[in-house]
Amino acid sequence: MYSPTTTPQHSTILSSPEGYPNHPQSSSSSTLPKIDIAATTSIPPQPQPQSPQSSNPNAQRVYVWDCYRSFCVSDNRLMNRIITWAIIFFNVLLFMMSGTILGIGIWLIADPKSYEPSRFLDTYNVIWAAYIMIIISSFTLALSIFGILAVRWENIYMIILYLIFLLICFGMQVAIVTLAIMRGYGTRLYIFAYKELLRELQQYNYQADSRAFIDFFQIKLRCCGVESFNDYPRYGMAIPISCYMAGKTYLNEQGCALALRRHYELRTAVVGFLCFFNGWIHLIIAILIFFLLFCRKY
Repeated sequence: MYSPTTTPQHSTILSSPEGYPNHPQSSSSSTLPKIDIAATTSIPPQPQPQSPQSSNPNAQRVYVWDCYRSFCVSDNRLMNRIITWAIIFFNVLLFMMSGTILGIGIWLIADPKSYEPSRFLDTYNVIWAAYIMIIISSFTLALSIFGILAVRWENIYMIILYLIFLLICFGMQVAIVTLAIMRGYGTRLYIFAYKELLRELQQYNYQADSRAFIDFFQIKLRCCGVESFNDYPRYGMAIPISCYMAGKTYLNEQGCALALRRHYELRTAVVGFLCFFNGWIHLIIAILIFFLLFCRKY
């Protein structure tokens, strides 16, 4: 029989926060394993922004030292083009200088007496020096053309071979300049000239060849005697007319030994300067090739 004071059973069930009191989930909720929702949820990775250099595979470079990063251009080939044209310019300059040395060598071969006082020296020395100049200058001419083709074609093997021959040629230029300084300058040349001139001067009154030899130098070099014009009175000879300028108005006071030394030093300096300048061009080109190899794209 229905009683108004009695609470219905279903109202108790609805008021329970866990649902029905006798439900199996409410009694075993403490024994079930807990699932981490954050751990089981897969979050897709966010794309990382890429730099312009990593997106362009052609922009990758190989650097030997980090200091070259401030010199080499990694995004384009601007620095490579600048170095290439600089190498071509110095090779053209090297070609012109080598052509000048080659012309001097051919001139000495064609006319060994063209070095006017060269009759004073052994002719074979002049000829051998001319042959050396021709060989080295011809090799340098061919090397400069080879270098231009190597950098224009951007052939790494040709560039390395060109660098090797360039350093060899640089060593030869240094050796030539050193020999020119040791043998073409200073007291050694003066002593040699003094002995030869004194021997010819002592035969001045007795042999026509010696007289022509001394007169030639005294007119050409504007000198008199070996040390000075006093050499003639010392050996009991009169001062010849070849010691005077403009008739007998002015007497040359400089000795021919010193004048001949200065004559050869001047001409040796010209050839030595050309070789020295060529050597510096070789060195500059070698440095530029090193930069080109470090900054090139592999």
